[in-house]
Amino acid sequence: MSSSTNPDNINPQPTSDGGSVAVGIVLGILAGIFVVLVLLSRLLCNNRGGGSPEDLEAGKRKRLASILKLDGVAPSRAYGNDQEKAEPEPEPKPPASCSFDNVIVCAICLDVLKDDDMVRRLPCQHYFHSSCLDTWYLRQHNTCPLCKTPFFDQSQKKEKKAVVMAESSSQAAGSQTI
Repeated sequence: MSSSTNPDNINPQPTSDGGSVAVGIVLGILAGIFVVLVLLSRLLCNNRGGGSPEDLEAGKRKRLASILKLDGVAPSRAYGNDQEKAEPEPEPKPPASCSFDNVIVCAICLDVLKDDDMVRRLPCQHYFHSSCLDTWYLRQHNTCPLCKTPFFDQSQKKEKKAVVMAESSSQAAGSQTI
C-alpha cells in the first residue's frame, strides 16, 4: 500500500507563519511611527498658531500701532489723487519707482499702479501698493524694498533716545539729592 492512501501516515504541511509574523511586526512598527508623527504635528501646530484671545488681541493692537506709525511717514492714498506726484520737483530725485515705458510698477508685487489703487509714497519717493508695503513692513522690514532707505529718520530716533537718557539721568540725580 502506498503511503498516500494510509490515513494514519499524514504528514503535516509546513506553514508560513514565520513570514506573516514578520509582516505583522513591520506593520505594527509603521503604525506606531504614524501615531507618533500625528501627535507631534498636533503638538507643534497648537504651540505655533494657538494662543489665548488676549494674545491675539495684543497682536492685533501691535500690528495696528505699527501701521499707524507707517501712516505718519507714508499715508495711504489713492494713486490718482496723489497731488504731490504732479508737482514739479525743484531738485533731481531718485526715480519714483520701478517704471517701464512711463508706467509705474509696484516693486513688491510687480503690478502696474492704477489711478484707483491705494498706494504709499515713502520719503525716498518710491511708490508701492499700501497692502504690499504693509505686509513688507509688518515682517520687520524698516527700509524701502528698492533703495533700502530707512522708513523713519534715524536722526529723530537718536534725538528721542538722547532726550530719554537726559530725562532718566536728571531723575536719577534728583533722587540722589533727596
